[in-house]
Amino acid sequence: MSGMSDFIIVAPSRIHMNLLSMGYEGYRRNGGLGFAIDGWDTVFKCFKKGSNKVVDQRDSSLCSEELGKLSVYLDTLYLDLGLQNKVDVVICAGPRPHSGLGVGTTTKLALAEALMLANGRKYEPLDLIKLSRRGGTSGIGINTYFSGGFVLDVGVTDKDLVFGPSASRASLSFSSPKVIIKAPMPAWDIGVLQSPSSKEMSGKDEEEFFLKNTPVAVRDVEAACYHAVMGVASAVLEGDYECFSDAIRNTQVLKWKSLEWAEQSGATNDARRWLEAHGAISIGLSSFGPALYFTGSKLEELLSLDVPGDWQLKIVRPNNVGRVVSYV
Repeated sequence: MSGMSDFIIVAPSRIHMNLLSMGYEGYRRNGGLGFAIDGWDTVFKCFKKGSNKVVDQRDSSLCSEELGKLSVYLDTLYLDLGLQNKVDVVICAGPRPHSGLGVGTTTKLALAEALMLANGRKYEPLDLIKLSRRGGTSGIGINTYFSGGFVLDVGVTDKDLVFGPSASRASLSFSSPKVIIKAPMPAWDIGVLQSPSSKEMSGKDEEEFFLKNTPVAVRDVEAACYHAVMGVASAVLEGDYECFSDAIRNTQVLKWKSLEWAEQSGATNDARRWLEAHGAISIGLSSFGPALYFTGSKLEELLSLDVPGDWQLKIVRPNNVGRVVSYV
């Protein structure tokens, strides 16, 4: 793959704040909340008339096995949909894989979209979501990919659902999580920090985590829903940064999120303590991490401080647009 691409997909990262109903009692399963951010986009250069090859040029790239699975994914879509043109895709920028910023879902959606665009096929967001087979656990990334903003979903009503990460549910029948709040995020400064030496959760480790830690008690589900709706969502809708920060802080000690924190390595906790010492008001773990997001009154000042050389520290704003496709 050389020369100019035919089109480029630029997709925002997302912060996943918490999962909500991780118990077997009650009305629904799963559910979650989160929002899209600018400033840490994943960039896909797409070439028509390719061979369904995926190349990763990021400093921290997918391994050859993972890239091979993505090529098989493209081939499967190509055959199942009876398409004429294959596509080659180069991931040329973005957060590292398995960082807690939703790159896996973003990649599956972008590849499906690239294949449809290369063949001139019309599609709706739900078409790509079904093709990607993501969103089986949380509806955040599959929604922020298309429109950015803040999303709160209440999961599904499937009483037979076995808890697990979205990636592990790809072979199961798809049931779209019900979104009850989708709104623009206020133009707040949000800090994001990654320390590459931190522990990453994916694949079998993630599946085992779900099996080991579910179901959670009804009281923990109720607390998660309270802080999600009365705290985070209300703060977003009213533009209340102080309440938003308080809700982030309170979310970290909830049962499910505290279990995710307990899986993190010393490097992530070192980063958390460093942020606390340098003025961060509230610090959250995005999904399983290791990415941290945080609020504060003087975030830009952090950029002038000396940080460990392997850390990535950014001050970003929310994204209320979603992915952008541009033609070269």
